[in-house]
Amino acid sequence: SEAMKVLRIGDELARLQAVDDLEPFARDDKVRTALQERLSDDREPAVRKAIAELFGRLKDPKTVAALKRTYAEDEDRDVRQAAYKAVALIEGYAGL
Repeated sequence: SEAMKVLRIGDELARLQAVDDLEPFARDDKVRTALQERLSDDREPAVRKAIAELFGRLKDPKTVAALKRTYAEDEDRDVRQAAYKAVALIEGYAGL
């Protein structure tokens, strides 16, 4: 899809919009996998944070491993906090 392509190659604002556009489809394995990849390697913290927040709203247990990795490894404090909150929404605070 166009949003999947933009997620990989668009500028920051376009990638943020792509995250929003993909939210209704985020339970799809292909879309979820693409978002998880961007969560770990997008160059812009705002995009990584938006994906972590989307995963928190989604409450899909399949995203927990990527969120925990982000919480442990991301250099940006806001991104780590968003990942922490997302895991807490999915698993509860005992999951951390």
